[in-house]
Amino acid sequence: MDVAFQNWVIALSLGIVGGSLIGLVMGHKLKEPTARAIFSPMVFQSGSTNKVLVTIGFLLIAFAFFAGILQGIVAIVIAYVADTIVGTRVTNNNHKAGYSTVIKTILLLGLVIVLPVSLWGYHAYNRTPNDTDKASFVYDCSDYAANQVFKGDSKGDTSEAKKICSRLWLDVLGKYKTIGEINSHTRDGNKFGLYSDEVTKMYNTCVHEVIYNT
Repeated sequence: MDVAFQNWVIALSLGIVGGSLIGLVMGHKLKEPTARAIFSPMVFQSGSTNKVLVTIGFLLIAFAFFAGILQGIVAIVIAYVADTIVGTRVTNNNHKAGYSTVIKTILLLGLVIVLPVSLWGYHAYNRTPNDTDKASFVYDCSDYAANQVFKGDSKGDTSEAKKICSRLWLDVLGKYKTIGEINSHTRDGNKFGLYSDEVTKMYNTCVHEVIYNT
């Protein structure tokens, strides 16, 4: 799984755990579920344990923003869902529900939300590249090769850059097999580049074969 998918899984997981902890405390503190509000002062009533749990919950949600602003916002939404589920269940059980409720909610939401995202990310990373992946690779690589080999010279033959990249595609496909592994060595986000010594050697070999016939 690449970094982008890892960030999503982390953000969703933090939202679930953080929201569940907040919901546990709020369910015990507030009598009426309809009166619940995430920043209610009642959450911070007496009890150091409650304060610690809520603080941890908010910190976990805040940490989700390190994975990205969008992930952090989604983590807040997921946290609110977990908070509502846990808080309502605790209230409806006459405040007898405790950590087991939190654990069950984490497992349930994890199965419903995190597991599908993880499976999708695993599939997206490990799938076999198709013709569209090849075309995208050759197109982006050709721009890179044209700038590197011809230094922006308008007289440079772009067909040679495509030949270089077509050969490089065959090399990386044979070496790394999956699109996720190929991208991890040749892309930083959407920017194409050579991000490993192995790919750099492959690229230089392709340049010599096409340009210098060596």
